Amino acid sequence: MITQTPPELLFGADESMIDGYKSLKVLTRKETKEGLLKLAESFPHITGMFAHSASGVALPPFIILSNMKRASHEISDIMKAHSSWIASTKSGWQTKESFFVWCVFFTHWLSLYRVNLPENIRNMPALLIVDGHSSRQCPIAIELMKIHNNNIVVLPSHTSHITQMFDVLLASSLKVTYKEKLMRVCKRDQTESWSTIGFHRYNSIVSLISSW
Repeated sequence: MITQTPPELLFGADESMIDGYKSLKVLTRKETKEGLLKLAESFPHITGMFAHSASGVALPPFIILSNMKRASHEISDIMKAHSSWIASTKSGWQTKESFFVWCVFFTHWLSLYRVNLPENIRNMPALLIVDGHSSRQCPIAIELMKIHNNNIVVLPSHTSHITQMFDVLLASSLKVTYKEKLMRVCKRDQTESWSTIGFHRYNSIVSLISSW
């Protein structure tokens, strides 16, 4: 299936957690250490589902926030200004339900993407390669993909570090670029109408979208 699928219709997708300051090593004076730790703890938990084609086309990132019942002001601003999909789960990690939501976004995006492909491959089956996370065990998501002429290949457990395009080629450079951008934008003054965590959440998401 992989070798018979054109690169334009061969997609990889993976979920990855994005840290703020937590994984950075910082030299600081002893008396400022406590304040630095508090700043790190104020960064929200953010994960993203990143998908791309083998020909180099990137889909909008699917950003997953933890335990948000409604879109805050900064989230609404991001959705208006940037190309991204944002959802929330209780844990902040991908679930079967959020994977189904992502598949809805993916099939819609792909239907528009196909229009601009050459006619000889436009209607061929697309192939999505994902890892074996439990969220993929969602029959309604798989059925939705099949209805829209998309196949799914689930990689065997403990192999994605050498078989998944995102892990091998993109994850490291994405995180490095993200941290560089985040450090720059966090030097700006905090918007008065937002909470501290809202300010950091906005900076984190905007930096992530830009990096991707």
